[in-house]
Amino acid sequence: MWVLFSELFPIWIRGLAISFVGLVNSAVSFGVQLVFPWELETFGSSITFMLYGIFAVLGLIFIIWKVPETKGRTLEELEELLVK
Repeated sequence: MWVLFSELFPIWIRGLAISFVGLVNSAVSFGVQLVFPWELETFGSSITFMLYGIFAVLGLIFIIWKVPETKGRTLEELEELLVK
């Protein structure tokens, strides 16, 4: 995740953007850890893990659909590709 963000954000905003995304990532992780015991108690383990599996599949589809390949490209090429 951290390597991807360092390649996707333009140089002029990279430090602030990665810090903000790190904060959002930590907040979401905290929320998941806070809600997980309640989900297990309310829905049971099968539905709880099915929900997490669905989110994982949706995330994979999003990555395949929207995240560009960065291998072998310079930061300037990536910025030009992503700014459009």
